[in-house]
Amino acid sequence: MAEMTEPNARYIVAVDGESVSDAPPVQKSIVGFLYFQFTMEDCNDEEQSEVSNIEDEHGESDVGSGVTEIPVVYCYELQLEAGFQRRGVGSHLMSILERVGALYGMRKALLTSTPFTTKGGQDILRDTK
Repeated sequence: MAEMTEPNARYIVAVDGESVSDAPPVQKSIVGFLYFQFTMEDCNDEEQSEVSNIEDEHGESDVGSGVTEIPVVYCYELQLEAGFQRRGVGSHLMSILERVGALYGMRKALLTSTPFTTKGGQDILRDTK
């Protein structure tokens, strides 16, 4: 996965809480990671009407500006050790990602899952504000 080494690649790393307290940094156990990037995403008509009502930092609305893309924080990869799955760790990493996106002015946080990783697959799209 060459894109994981791109200059725009960012990571949130999860470490085992038990190994963090007094252990030297080299002995911390990494139990998962979330790979993400800040990017622009096409906006469909329904999403456009949602974000059109959000004012930018200058108090101006996107209404009528013909904006077809919005800034998003996109989760490209979320991996967890088997013993840490289904314990809320992935949800916690995603909530951190949403907060990071909001801090950097991203309008949405996106994650696409596939049938390979979930039952049936789903697109998850959330407002960061």
